[in-house]
Amino acid sequence: MVTLDGEFQSYERLIWEWQGRFNLVSRGDLEKIRDRHINDALKLYELFPDLKFQKAIDVGSGAGFPGLPLAIARPEKKFVLVESIAKKCTFLKAVVTGIRLENVTVSCARSEELGRDSFHREQYDLAVARALAHPVAALELVLPFARVGGACVFWGSGPDWADRGRIEKAAEMLGGGYKGEKPYRLLGDDRERKLILIEKISSTLGKYPRRPGVVKKTAKII
Repeated sequence: MVTLDGEFQSYERLIWEWQGRFNLVSRGDLEKIRDRHINDALKLYELFPDLKFQKAIDVGSGAGFPGLPLAIARPEKKFVLVESIAKKCTFLKAVVTGIRLENVTVSCARSEELGRDSFHREQYDLAVARALAHPVAALELVLPFARVGGACVFWGSGPDWADRGRIEKAAEMLGGGYKGEKPYRLLGDDRERKLILIEKISSTLGKYPRRPGVVKKTAKII
């Protein structure tokens, strides 16, 4: 039986093997995958230990962060990884197959479109996103997936994520409520990061998310 650490090692090895083709992480991060990416993703369980969920979705998964580490660490929970770039979807599926992650499904689709699909819209206990977009755009792309009573968690850093008033306003427009944030730092990195928790209070209005190309990675308020 493969140990948990063995699964993380296999994941790291696959990133190294595929990096030359798909540029999955920055060059400087290749030697820091465990600390900079995997451990960063796992901060969810450390900082929000009481967060209850069974079915989660990772929006804009990229190389699999934070969804894959979260799924590896909690095999009893189900995860959907959403990624619009086909080559990254190919990589994600290779990881799922290679590590035999039976609790993970990969969806190669735009979140703007998937968020309007009744099979996915407001069907998840937890929706997460890391390095997806400017906070306002990230909220619009992610909140439609969370069910009422569920939650969304965003990995944030920098001045954009420091504007709590703007985040609260956007969350409210999308049916969410700002529940708090937990600051932290990673080993060997002095930059302050934080996890932002948004509770899904009411259904998201049907006009959100807006069509592809309208939800931009900018500071524009909805």
